[in-house]
Amino acid sequence: MMVRRRALVSIELMFLLPSVLFMLSLFTRSAFHPANAAAAVVAWYATRLWTLWIFLLGLPFAALVIGYTTLLGSWRDDRAFRLATVQMCSALRTHVAMLLAAVAAVMAAAVLMVVVLHMAAN
Repeated sequence: MMVRRRALVSIELMFLLPSVLFMLSLFTRSAFHPANAAAAVVAWYATRLWTLWIFLLGLPFAALVIGYTTLLGSWRDDRAFRLATVQMCSALRTHVAMLLAAVAAVMAAAVLMVVVLHMAAN
């Protein structure tokens, strides 16, 4: 059963790889203007309409369906998974303030990184 789950997760990650590559290329192209490789990847996707349908919609949707069905099957069959999920949710509910503080700190770091990179580019 564990081998099957690992195989499904590997398939999901492979399905997501083309769309993640495109999104990273978009970010790299806009953040770093002389990024020729990123611009080439974006241009390759833009000139082929089928890539938008298959790589950016079809494969991520398939990964979503595979992941959802895997989680649903694990939820029904695995009592330890259900117990761990309930414990995690109760811990998050108990420490919601610290979780929000951590999320705010990560967002602040991301904003600062973008601002510093923008200032360095000018």
